[in-house]
Amino acid sequence: MILKHSNNPKISFFKNSFYLYLSHFADYFFSLLFLPFIAKTVGVIEFGKIGLVQTYAVFIVLILEFGSSMVATRQISRLKKSKKKLRFFINTITTFKICIIPLILFITLALVLTLPAIADSQFYFLIAALGAIFQGLSPTWFFSGIEKMKKIAISKIIFRFLGFISILIFVRSSNDAWIVLISFSGSSLFICLYLYYQMKKIAGIFSFVSPKYAISIFKESLHGFLITIFPVIYQNFSIFYLSLTISPLQLGVFYGANKIYKAFNALYGPLSISFFPIISSSSSSFEQKVGLYKKYFYLIFTVGLIFFGINYFLSEKIIFLLLGSSFKSSAQVLTLFSFTLPLTAVSNSLGRQWLMANNKDVFYSMTQLVSSIIALIIFIFSFNHFGYKAYPISLIIFELTSIFIIAFLYIKTKKE
Repeated sequence: MILKHSNNPKISFFKNSFYLYLSHFADYFFSLLFLPFIAKTVGVIEFGKIGLVQTYAVFIVLILEFGSSMVATRQISRLKKSKKKLRFFINTITTFKICIIPLILFITLALVLTLPAIADSQFYFLIAALGAIFQGLSPTWFFSGIEKMKKIAISKIIFRFLGFISILIFVRSSNDAWIVLISFSGSSLFICLYLYYQMKKIAGIFSFVSPKYAISIFKESLHGFLITIFPVIYQNFSIFYLSLTISPLQLGVFYGANKIYKAFNALYGPLSISFFPIISSSSSSFEQKVGLYKKYFYLIFTVGLIFFGINYFLSEKIIFLLLGSSFKSSAQVLTLFSFTLPLTAVSNSLGRQWLMANNKDVFYSMTQLVSSIIALIIFIFSFNHFGYKAYPISLIIFELTSIFIIAFLYIKTKKE
């Protein structure tokens, strides 16, 4: 056995959730803490540009992860008792990720050189793309699978904090907006290097494998990748459409609310990531999984209701506190975003936990595809009437559609 683990799922869940909340504290709370300074110093227009390129960076991260946040974590949780199998899987998935990098660089350069809408943000795109590559390469899936989230927390707290301190020191005007992106990308680089060093100490030195084995990762992870990429394609298309049709000032107002919503949405991450290897472990019986799943569902739904209440009833105060009076229009958008938070809690427990833990990757990917198409259609047809508010409305439709399809399958399967 490569590592010793707690036999008590509750202890493992709460311990790893604690460390992952520290990790998310570094990723998102630091971001919210420094958000007033960044927004006021760089201004609404530059803040909107930063938000636009970071949206593209998320797309890059998901391509490089290629479903590893779910599929690789699930596989690691099942291979962690065999050092030989574990090392081979690590070598295979890392080789596969490295092979994707040239494609990402080509796509980024093509966008930068051909899209007039981002002509004044080309340097921003390149900086964000490099940072996203390192973030996508980071082996967080390994430490999630072996349920050692402390390593993730340590790296993010140290390097994200240093990144934000550099922003505080060097950003003085709207001309310094690029430094914000440099700090994010630099911290991602050091997090990646630290985690690979820690993984080497546990599983050995990385080595490349034959391309045929790397292709096997593509086949195994394809539906896991589709699960993550379908919603992002719909969301990124919607946001890029917004960037082409609304004013820079409106874009900044939208990103103000979107930034806060994403920070709250990301708070589900520690619970979700900590629970997934537990529910995915082959050592648990079906009855044990059902009992654990019910407890998780009630917990995360309760958290979702709390998040809804905070953002719905306190939207104006949150916007004023974090962004300032120039972003006051963001409060209405944040109110709409609040409705998605409890819905996301439900869809997370139904899809990313139960379906994935039971190897229903294909069905879940099709659910995400259908939900994304419906949400995108709603966005396009409602945009003329609602403007940028059409985006949070489409997100609500996306979550409701996903929940309905999964629940319908569950009821149908139970009757049969």
